[in-house]
Amino acid sequence: MDKNKIGIIVVVYHNAAMTEKFIHNELTKLSTQFYLVVVNNAATYEDSMNLAKTCNLRFINNDIEDEIPDDNRFLIWSDKNLGYAKGNNKGVAFLNRIGGFTHFLFSNDDITINDKNIINELANKIDENNGIGAAGPRIINLEGIDQNPKDQYISLYREIGWIILAPFRKSKKKRAIMANNSALSSRITYWTSGAFMLVNANAFNQVGGFDPYTFLYYEECILAERLLKINLHFYYDATVSVIHFEGGSTTKNRKNQLIGIDSKIHYYRTYKKVNKFVIAIYRIIEYINYKLHA
Repeated sequence: MDKNKIGIIVVVYHNAAMTEKFIHNELTKLSTQFYLVVVNNAATYEDSMNLAKTCNLRFINNDIEDEIPDDNRFLIWSDKNLGYAKGNNKGVAFLNRIGGFTHFLFSNDDITINDKNIINELANKIDENNGIGAAGPRIINLEGIDQNPKDQYISLYREIGWIILAPFRKSKKKRAIMANNSALSSRITYWTSGAFMLVNANAFNQVGGFDPYTFLYYEECILAERLLKINLHFYYDATVSVIHFEGGSTTKNRKNQLIGIDSKIHYYRTYKKVNKFVIAIYRIIEYINYKLHA
């Protein structure tokens, strides 16, 4: 019997076929017992009922008040588009009604799982070190580029420099090689990607979960800052991996680019206490860059 009680939260958005495939083909690979809650985002009652049926999930109409049946696979829903942070917080709040969870796994549904023991491996890394509050595996996109780990805080001055000096930066290929080389060794890191991330449940609840101000992007480094306040760090485990069909769970468009800018500004202003004047300069440069590439 597993010593841990794992809750998996998957926030989904308008891609029933991919969600069904992930649940039936990927989560079934796992050797670890788990509870699952799918949060159907920006959905209708009828669509949510249908998705629950095709994915063999227990449909919960009101996740705050309805009695929770004796089961371990659920679907809850929202008619609003909650985004990553609020959507995952909603899933955690539902699991907290069940109680007793030791870890929460946040996963996209555009993921291929390579290691059946991945949750146990990540959980062991968290449990073996009192200074670790979250852990992520090696995440490789379809271009073969590693998306973990993120070892250090990037100052807003550097962000501004990257935009201004973009034509002179290393090529995408060279940056990819550097990322892949960095991904070969396990270590404590600043943050790891929220596409597939395990957290200590008590620590996550203690820091108030994800920052609900953010809609999409920067949730992980903000969580890293929240965990640091209680002396906990992220851990990167290079021994286990997933493949991320990057962009499959979120449509890349111009609106998302603006959302990313707002989330980044919130991170720098609220958590890194960057000077307002520097933030104003960054905002102007980003919006000029946005218009130039419209």
